Amino acid sequence: MSIKIDETHGKYMHDYISKICNEIGPRSPGSDGERKAAEMTAKMMEDLCDEVKMEEFKIAPKAFLGWLKIVTPMFIISILLFKIFPLLSGILMSIAILIALMEFVFYKQFLDPFFPKKKSTNTIGTFNPTQEARQTIIFSGHIDSPFQFNFIKWWGGFVYGIIMFSFIVTFILFFVISVVNAILFHLNLLLNNILLSLITDQAFSLLWIIMMIVGIPLGVLFFFFTTWTPTLGAGDNLSAVSVVMGVGKFLKEARESGDFFPKHTKVQIAAWGAEEIGLRGAKAYAKAHQKELKAENAIVINMEVIVTPTKFYLTTRDLNSTIKLSSEVINDLEQVFKDLNIEVGHIATPFGAGSSDSAAFAQKGIETTCIFGVDLGSSMKGYMQHYHTVRDTPDKVDPKALESVLKACIHYLKFKDKNLA
Repeated sequence: MSIKIDETHGKYMHDYISKICNEIGPRSPGSDGERKAAEMTAKMMEDLCDEVKMEEFKIAPKAFLGWLKIVTPMFIISILLFKIFPLLSGILMSIAILIALMEFVFYKQFLDPFFPKKKSTNTIGTFNPTQEARQTIIFSGHIDSPFQFNFIKWWGGFVYGIIMFSFIVTFILFFVISVVNAILFHLNLLLNNILLSLITDQAFSLLWIIMMIVGIPLGVLFFFFTTWTPTLGAGDNLSAVSVVMGVGKFLKEARESGDFFPKHTKVQIAAWGAEEIGLRGAKAYAKAHQKELKAENAIVINMEVIVTPTKFYLTTRDLNSTIKLSSEVINDLEQVFKDLNIEVGHIATPFGAGSSDSAAFAQKGIETTCIFGVDLGSSMKGYMQHYHTVRDTPDKVDPKALESVLKACIHYLKFKDKNLA
């Protein structure tokens, strides 16, 4: 049984991206656009799959990035209070770092109870195997589009990276300095020690001046990190959902034509909602179906930003590098890419870069990795100039990149199904 993937599949996938962008537009989490895109995708899946379902879940769309609107003023106020009220400065920074850790580092729904709620949707299509199902493979991407990152729009990806690094380092350093200063200041009140007085009056005064000069401008800048401007999100992440739909198109045609179709593998194609606000859709699905997924020996092949055909990456660690992904899945996929003569590397999502939906499944013990489709060697001159901006339009996605990842997905499916025969 052969595997035939060509330009017609690339056109089908790219046309899907254009259709969603042109007929629906932006799809921020919980918006009418996200819902309409999910419904349109479900309707298209009905023409491909044996079964299609949509599952709703509640979200607080502005909680995930809204923490910046809370933490940056706290950061600035803490700097201003550093010499006047050291204890209050330290307390404010401790609260600020807690919020940042919960929301930005670990993607916890820490602030969600305090923000207005909406609904989002996961869309899942299923193909049943020709014989007894012994495993499930899910190919997935998220259908929502991000709010704009203003720094990338204004200055591009390289400057964005420098500003992000500078703010994170400054924020963490000032947290440490403010807490130590508060402790030493109040310790000196009790002991009236000359050395402690010198440290708090001179050394920490210099640090305070530096923070006034560097920290306050960075804090003000980061308050405007996002202004809730919705984007089309063609690359991030309709490109991945288009490959998901490409898997569906291939399997429908294969069943009709006699090409490869799985004997013992149930295949699901999924478009998760609300990824851009902390993996909310994938988290909801993984939580609701954890027992079922484990019982079915499920594997999740997630995809993100499939835009350039020159090189691809398999994610080894996710969620700011705090979560390890499946070595077995990565090794198998790496071999598939090499067999297809497609260049592939490994990447650990660095601290500060966020996460993909794979982390939500890995946290529940599901085998997974994420295929990432940007050539990082040229990213600062290419797609990363448009990532998370209104410039992320269909023309930024190369159909050849979609074809390459579709080939890898189908060959991986064949490899895994053949091993069960």
